[in-house]
Parts: sequence; structure tokens; C-alpha cells
Amino acid sequence: MIPHNVGDLENDGDPIKLYEYLSAGKYVITTKIGGVEVFRDHIAIANNNEDFGDHLAKYLKEETFRSELEEKRKKAITDEHTWAFKADLILKE
Repeated sequence: MIPHNVGDLENDGDPIKLYEYLSAGKYVITTKIGGVEVFRDHIAIANNNEDFGDHLAKYLKEETFRSELEEKRKKAITDEHTWAFKADLILKE
């Protein structure tokens, strides 16, 4: 879970834990903060408290849902989201 408060300070974030969760094949439920929209096909993005609870309930009760999507989530992390890629960008500048 990435339950950030949505506001001015969170709008341009880059939740590093999202990459870690996805690379481990974990199901991710997050609030609608900056940096998560790119992964909308692989994670649950909640628009409000009720939506967050609905996503959580779905995950907890559906074993098939969890196992089916594990490999898909792992593949969501492409090279441009790795530390090696980010380090190369910095070193090239």
C-alpha cells in the first residue's frame, strides 16, 4: 500500500517503493499521487478512501486475482525505472 495524502507536496513525487513492490510482484494499491499513473495497468489507483478500501477488499478475497497478475506486475518495471539507468543519466550530464 502507498496511502499518501494527495496535495500540493505529493503531486510531483516519484514513489520509489512502487518500483520495489512491482519488481517483487506485489499487488499495489496507491492514492493518486505523481509518478503512479504510468503504471495504471499494473496497480490499483484509488481516487478516494472508499475506492482504496474497495481495491483492498478485492485483493484480500481473490486468490486467483493475486497469482494471475504477479508475473505481469514484475514485467511492469522496465529498464528506465532501474537504478542503473538513473545512474547512467546522471553520469552522462
